[in-house]
Amino acid sequence: MKILLCSPVPPPNGGIASWTVEYINFVTSQGISVDLVDCSIKGNRISQPNKFSIFDEINRFKKIVINFKSCIKNNLYSVIHINSSGSILGIIRDLILVKISKSNNIVIQYHCDVKHQIKGIFKKLILKSTIKYVDKFFCLNRDSYDFLNELGAKNVYQVNNFYSKNILSHSYRENISNILFVGRICKDKGIDTIYRLARDFPKLKFNLVGKVEMNKYIKLKPANVILHGDRDWDYITMSFIDSDVFLFPSLHEGFPMAILEAMAFSLPILASNVGAISELLSPDAGIVIDNNEYSLFSNKLSELYDLNERKKLGTNANAKILKYVPSIVLRNLIELYSGE
Repeated sequence: MKILLCSPVPPPNGGIASWTVEYINFVTSQGISVDLVDCSIKGNRISQPNKFSIFDEINRFKKIVINFKSCIKNNLYSVIHINSSGSILGIIRDLILVKISKSNNIVIQYHCDVKHQIKGIFKKLILKSTIKYVDKFFCLNRDSYDFLNELGAKNVYQVNNFYSKNILSHSYRENISNILFVGRICKDKGIDTIYRLARDFPKLKFNLVGKVEMNKYIKLKPANVILHGDRDWDYITMSFIDSDVFLFPSLHEGFPMAILEAMAFSLPILASNVGAISELLSPDAGIVIDNNEYSLFSNKLSELYDLNERKKLGTNANAKILKYVPSIVLRNLIELYSGE
């Protein structure tokens, strides 16, 4: 088997880029040949992903198309695998690449909540135009699966994210003091809910690890919220070890890596019911809140003062993480290329 992969690589780390590194390492270890068309963001967008110039993006797109054309001209591939963020520029790129490829085995994998990302008539028209050229679609959660089917996609499969770092048991303290969140510090990640909880639970310390994307979250920060900024994995590891509860009130998700990380560190998890979170934590590996209802977040956080409840949830979560190691997830993905 020979694969052409269109996907970003680090820098920056995280997200699809980190997935790409793990994927290439795994498939090559299985004796599978893979060529890469790098579609990483460049220049200033590495540190400021949401700020870009049209000129820079046109040049980046040209390079992707040139490399893609060169690969398919000089090689015969068993599979062309395109990773997509579902952004407007991303889905336009996807459409152009699949039209160029003229292949009979094209896979697009969406690393996002497709239903949330593909909103509006224009985006849906682009995706519908792409569908007729694609043999298989991979997505992260049930809502995305249903949405793609509703748009007319054939051969849609739900493919999990994977976790490849530390898996540890946890030392549960008698009393809770440290609440942890890992992710971008922005409205979409539910930071407003975290700040409200911090005000209602002033004796708890809320540690937020991640890049602050909106200045208001610095100015309006409650005194018991600590913004640690964007940190490396060693720092994040120590944050998980030193925490009592993992809080994740995100407004929308695909298949959040932060939840997998908290599971791997045996932390009790309190999260919103978005994306694949309920699939990950049901029935008894975490607390999932429907409709992001604040009163339920507050009540359930109070219940986590109970040591036995925290132990039960954290232990159950840790036991489930082995389902999401790369050797299992990526082997299943490879099998989907040629079968069902």
